[in-house]
Amino acid sequence: NIEVDSSFCSKMWTRTLPIALCLERVQKARIRCSKRFASTRKPMGHWESEANQKEFFDSLGAKLGIRDPSHWYLVSRNDVEKNGGAGVIAHFGKSLAQAIASVYPNHEWHWWRFNDPPKVIPDVALSEKQLQLFCDFLGRKYLNIQNLDDWYSVTMTQLLTTPAVRLLEKDQFPSLESILRSAYPNHRWLPWKFSSKRVGWWKIEENQLEYMTWATRELCADNMDGWYSISPEKLREVGGGPILQLYGNSVSKTLHKVFPNHKWQDWLFQGLPRNYWLDKTNRAAYFEWLATKLNVKRPEDWKFITREDVYKNHGTGLLTRYYDSSVSAALRDVYPDHNWSELDRVKASSKVR
Repeated sequence: NIEVDSSFCSKMWTRTLPIALCLERVQKARIRCSKRFASTRKPMGHWESEANQKEFFDSLGAKLGIRDPSHWYLVSRNDVEKNGGAGVIAHFGKSLAQAIASVYPNHEWHWWRFNDPPKVIPDVALSEKQLQLFCDFLGRKYLNIQNLDDWYSVTMTQLLTTPAVRLLEKDQFPSLESILRSAYPNHRWLPWKFSSKRVGWWKIEENQLEYMTWATRELCADNMDGWYSISPEKLREVGGGPILQLYGNSVSKTLHKVFPNHKWQDWLFQGLPRNYWLDKTNRAAYFEWLATKLNVKRPEDWKFITREDVYKNHGTGLLTRYYDSSVSAALRDVYPDHNWSELDRVKASSKVR
């Protein structure tokens, strides 16, 4: 309401307007205001009528110059309310998107494109095409996505500021990865590259196996023996830092855990675990492997093996630290049941194959 007070009339009077004219203008303003407020007051239950809803939005569309359904995406809730639509918006839970979709049900609406996306999205499964349109829009408008691999760097904090948060609240899509896999099923997604992975992702054995299988192909051309030349630094370069941390930053320990059925020769790795040779089982395994490699078929054949042969085959640390560089001492320890007297009569320095 507009109250007529002396201060208002005094101001008008000082501008040389007659008091009668001042009062007349105030009265006209009051009448206009009363008509405007009266026009927005609707009888109880008015907005429950679908006909009334459509009549209002048809009229508003004409007033706003909407010629194509997609133009509604640019309209804000404030645009509707200031044109007398506060009641109809309230009827739809203050959601313009829900109101428009209800009034014009024959159009395929994309809720994420509305100026004011709904707080609760329709409980209808999105098709692959719709999900792809959603992700294209999200990446273009909010996240500066130039190609699909750019999605890997998107953080959960960034997602929570976009309409994607509405989708993530649903059980169907617990993560960004699940949305993208459904939207772009023909793209090969690498889950370990996502910045927004679930907590504990690396502790799941299936995930470790998937990653290390990929890394074998990426670093070793699918040849498991290629791992022997891969350093921890090299594995970190392709995103393997988290899995290394789980296994003491050791490539060999990681491989033993992930590929337990593969027979690994630990001494071939670039670095051995601390105190590895203290375990006699490991020392015996090394000499079994060395015998195969050097074609030692009978105990007597060891007399042709020199310390240099051991050194050249990754046994330097073992032989020098535990056996004072003596092959015969090593063999006595590893094969105590054999009589090595013949080996004692041959000097190590004069041995030949």
